[in-house]
Amino acid sequence: MFTNTIPIYWGNPSIGRDFNTASFINMYDFANDDQAIERILELENNLTSYKELYDKTWFNDNEVNQFVNRENIRLFFQKVFNSIVVQKKANSFVYSHLGLIKRKGEGLIKKAKKNI
Repeated sequence: MFTNTIPIYWGNPSIGRDFNTASFINMYDFANDDQAIERILELENNLTSYKELYDKTWFNDNEVNQFVNRENIRLFFQKVFNSIVVQKKANSFVYSHLGLIKRKGEGLIKKAKKNI
């Protein structure tokens, strides 16, 4: 859509909650691939049909969905990336402590073997 094309969508069937499904080729609108290919060929060969589909509004009621809002997307990715940093720090802490426990355990096993 942002690249001035008509998308061919075959993802989450609930796409209609976020986007106007009349603004792209939705594979769920067709009984099989052949029907979808027929529609694509129709659009390729009929500029009027192509333009009608191309000019449809992307969002339902032409309002940007809250999940597609740029600020919400930025906040979502900020949360994701911050959690990755926290997780990496947590994993580093856990792995360093597991290594210490392993080394201490190996030392205890060596001592136990000596005493046998």
